[in-house]
Amino acid sequence: MAWQTRRGGAAVTEVYTLAELLQTAELRLRLRAGSPESLGRAVAGAHSIEVENPARWLGREWVMLTTGLRLRDDENAQRALIRELDAAGASGLGFAEGVVLAEVPTALLEEADRCCFPVFTVPIETPLRDVTAVVHSSLLSRELRDARRLASVQHYLVEALKEPDMRGAVLHRFAAIMDVGVTALDASHASEFGSGPGEQELRAALAGCPAIPHDLCIGNWKAHAAPIPTTSGWTGWLVAARRHERPDDAVVKSATQSVVSLLEAADGLDRAARQQDRVLRAALLKALIRAGGNPQTLNARAAVFGLELSKPSDVVVVASRRSSESFDRLREKFEAALPPCAAVLSAVHDGVLVLLIQSSPAVLTDILDEMLASAPDAIVGIGRTVESVQDIERSYRDARCATEILRRSPSESRRLLHFEQMDIGAVIISEAGASRVQSRARPILSFLRNHELLAEAVETYFEEKMDVIRASERLFLHPNSLRYRLRRVEEVLGLSLKDPADITNLYIAMLSERETPDAVTAT
Repeated sequence: MAWQTRRGGAAVTEVYTLAELLQTAELRLRLRAGSPESLGRAVAGAHSIEVENPARWLGREWVMLTTGLRLRDDENAQRALIRELDAAGASGLGFAEGVVLAEVPTALLEEADRCCFPVFTVPIETPLRDVTAVVHSSLLSRELRDARRLASVQHYLVEALKEPDMRGAVLHRFAAIMDVGVTALDASHASEFGSGPGEQELRAALAGCPAIPHDLCIGNWKAHAAPIPTTSGWTGWLVAARRHERPDDAVVKSATQSVVSLLEAADGLDRAARQQDRVLRAALLKALIRAGGNPQTLNARAAVFGLELSKPSDVVVVASRRSSESFDRLREKFEAALPPCAAVLSAVHDGVLVLLIQSSPAVLTDILDEMLASAPDAIVGIGRTVESVQDIERSYRDARCATEILRRSPSESRRLLHFEQMDIGAVIISEAGASRVQSRARPILSFLRNHELLAEAVETYFEEKMDVIRASERLFLHPNSLRYRLRRVEEVLGLSLKDPADITNLYIAMLSERETPDAVTAT
């Protein structure tokens, strides 16, 4: 069989080899067959066996020890033994001379040379148990060394969690200390450190693989891939790759699993930091909306997040057109669409998402377009431009008025309204505050609240630009029935729907009731 050596050039391997076993002076072993390259074979254990089909009792890379008890005068059995061990991936055969046979049979050595399979002799003065003991003690010392090395590697990697870019630092340190090419794959991105297989090659090799560790051969690379759990359900992968000619290193595989755990820890710390940042930004924005703090203190707090409130900013309110039940999903979509810049504050306040954004008009447009595209049920109101702390509370009222106008608009295609596009009545309410308007219009509002059909008639009449025919069609009424209801409103309230002053009073009163939420009135 073709054997891949574990020795790369003159480099010292990280495995116990047949050469090191033969170099143990006290055993006095001598190589009788096999090429010099075969001395680089790894030795994972040694076992003395005298039964038929010995490969059943040997693991791969083990050495078989025998006295030749069942091989006497049987050339076919001697040749078959070499072929069996070679096919099973054994590392070599140790033959005890002078116990059963005076020397190694010629047929056995000929077959070993033909297969390039190493055979060595054990002198009668050396018990086979001593060979087994040397192998096992050497392996144990290497396992202890690997354990100490892995502990050192893990300590070095954990230190990366102190750096600002924890994930990048962990991967960079892993690539450097293990001298491997490292690639971290997620659904749409690859982070590469050092040289290794290309991203597309790795994705192709891992396509359809279950989420368990895998050993891969990609071109001239040997790679170990470990799955990285993600919150999205898509399996990420951490791949450590090295050239084929380099020796295998069990520590690399163990360290890869440690890196996966550290990446999970780094992601958890990042999420906690982002959540804390989000809470602090939300608390600041709510304080700015309430306009109850010291302006200098609020300016200083805003500066921490990259906002200069003396420069133009925009207050944006995002709401759901139909209800607030789906608003949490809207908030998640919209916050995911925000650009990774510091000059943005966001908070959920009174059932809507409030944003304070300091950016160019083009960037603001791009943000809002992406938001609206991601949530078809969303509506957006933008307040007047903010140029000081004192402007924010008023701009917030503007934006809330705008979303209420959009919510009640018969045209669902209209999803964004700016303060500059609001009619004068809405601007008056935003300026004065809905509570002040409602206190002056209490008799009108009290009557309309108690007479829903009459209120609906007036509202539809105004929405259809005082066209009785179109308004009656919307209400499924005869035009005369609508005229009757409008006359009742005039009689009870003492108004005339032909008098501009009376129309203005009634329209603004109803506007303060319908198009400004209670939260905006508390100013």
